[in-house]
Amino acid sequence: MEIRDFSRVIGCLFAIDILLGLFYVADWWAGMPFFFISRLVSLQWEMSLASWYSTVQLFALALALLLLWWSSRRLDGGRHLSLALFAALVFLMSCDEAISLHERLGMVMTKAIAAKEARGVFAERTGYWPYVLGLPAAALLGATLYFAARSLGDAPLARMKLAIGMAMLLIGAVGLESWWNFASDGAMADVVEPWLEETLEMLGVTIMLWGALQGLERRGVVIALRRSNS
Repeated sequence: MEIRDFSRVIGCLFAIDILLGLFYVADWWAGMPFFFISRLVSLQWEMSLASWYSTVQLFALALALLLLWWSSRRLDGGRHLSLALFAALVFLMSCDEAISLHERLGMVMTKAIAAKEARGVFAERTGYWPYVLGLPAAALLGATLYFAARSLGDAPLARMKLAIGMAMLLIGAVGLESWWNFASDGAMADVVEPWLEETLEMLGVTIMLWGALQGLERRGVVIALRRSNS
């Protein structure tokens, strides 16, 4: 089977992005009656549907970006290595999503900075990671994407979607998570912020993947899926 039109794939991903957030809200509204289900649909814990999905989603984006860079070698001889670097950074984000490394580092940094447990300090809910790691990481990703976009002059829609998706991802991952420290207790902190943050991140990655796939489509790259004869 050859995939030339990615619109249906992207449509399915958008539906999953929305549904995963709605599952979390519905479980909270129902009172979280079953721990296993609550753990499975959580947007905050590891080993959940959203965590697994985001890991695979980011990996797929990294792969699409790498293929996009490889295809650009025909046009510029691979001079724009920033696109390959951007793909590598997205792959690291996929790995981070799998093990929640930035949250763990945030707690370690909070203990080191505050010299006590991450309670009763400025960044009580998140730790200091959004401010110490998140802002520099956002700047690095934004700068790398800016230079990577130069190799996509033949695909303006792809560039636009990559930029919009990255903005949404960073607003969710850094902006809303930073705001979480100031959210009032109750539904705002327990449901609204995690739902908005994670949904915005997933939608952002889907838009970026859409852009990368459009870039591949623009360059005539076909993804072929074949069954083994063995």
